[in-house]
Amino acid sequence: MIRKLRRQFNRITILMLILVLLIPLIGVNLLTRFVSYQQTDTLLQQIAESSSYGLPEAKPPFEQAQKNPQEPADPPAPPNDDKKEEPAPPSETNDKFFERDHKRPIDVLNDFTIYLNADGTFLSVSDPEQCNETEAQVLLEAVQKESSNSGYIGSYQYYRKIRTNGTLIVFSDRTSDLQLLTKLLWFSIGIGLCMVVLIIYLTNRLSKRAVRPIEIAFEQQRQFISDAGHELKTPLTIITTNADILHDEIGENKWLSYIQDQAERMRILITDMMRLTKLERPADAQDQVEFDLSKLVENTALPFESQAFESRKKLEIEVEDGLTYRGNAEEIRQMVGIFLDNAFKYSEEEGTVRVTLQKNKDKKLLKIYNTGIGIRPDEEEKIFLRFYRSDHSRARATGGYGLGLSIAKRIADKHKIKIQVESKEGKWACFLLTL
Repeated sequence: MIRKLRRQFNRITILMLILVLLIPLIGVNLLTRFVSYQQTDTLLQQIAESSSYGLPEAKPPFEQAQKNPQEPADPPAPPNDDKKEEPAPPSETNDKFFERDHKRPIDVLNDFTIYLNADGTFLSVSDPEQCNETEAQVLLEAVQKESSNSGYIGSYQYYRKIRTNGTLIVFSDRTSDLQLLTKLLWFSIGIGLCMVVLIIYLTNRLSKRAVRPIEIAFEQQRQFISDAGHELKTPLTIITTNADILHDEIGENKWLSYIQDQAERMRILITDMMRLTKLERPADAQDQVEFDLSKLVENTALPFESQAFESRKKLEIEVEDGLTYRGNAEEIRQMVGIFLDNAFKYSEEEGTVRVTLQKNKDKKLLKIYNTGIGIRPDEEEKIFLRFYRSDHSRARATGGYGLGLSIAKRIADKHKIKIQVESKEGKWACFLLTL
């Protein structure tokens, strides 16, 4: 019980702390990537918008402007030896089409631009050293498949600007940035794992202190029940012995019979309480042994044949041979006996009790079925609570104190046995145990 409480405490605490830790780490990494993408996208847009070389208009990009042939040529200037030869003025042609604008405010990106005609065919690339024509064609095909004007193509981030006379696509090689972001991610993961290990260690240490008061109180309660049970046994034995002596001396007497019946019920109650208290102790590894489960179930069920005969009920036993199980054999025997006793108590006269054991994949499936009053859907979980008794059992003379199924459930939990309840009210009930 205490171990289960500690595990639950550790599980909840670790989960909460991990969530508190992981959410900021994940958020920081996602935000960093988003901001980096947005900043680069803004810079690419600025490059596209501020590009001074633009796309060609009506004339070819490298065609020189021709003068009107009808106009006379300008006469040559007279020679002047006193003046130095002045440099020719810069060409006003489209020779700057692929020439970078060195006055751009954006010189921080490792970028290049691919130019397309108005019909979408490839023209050229601004920086062949960074991206040759073959690579440009591959990038262009990938971008043309994308509907968005910005995004990623591998490690390249792009921005597409569509103009009336063509299209330009600005690319930025983000390899180094993405590697840095990846390193940041792995660093965050490493920090997170170290923190998780530290959290698990501290939680395990602190959980012992947190549940220690509960453990002490639980142990005191368990010790009290055990001591009280032993103390009650002595006067109960004296009462039972004196009642038997009186019965021998005076014969049958209804008042004496009442005393004997209630003394026996008290004996059963004390025994069950002490048994339940014993089960609350941690499992001993020495008690876990491999045993023949098939023989155990069969030997536990056979003594009920006499009870079935006396109560005019039918007992059916179907057990597959050779099935083994590792655990506390005595506790498993006790659990099977409790379920069988419960089946006989709540089966109607001339009803049927059926016990089946078979292999189900790598597990063993034990079914204990009985016809009778069944179990209401709202009671399927309550029946395993201590001292819980349904309305049907309270009205029955054979009804116990509500500890039997609680003991069986504790044994099942101790052995990690799954219990399922199936029932049809007023018709039948079945307990399915997966071992």
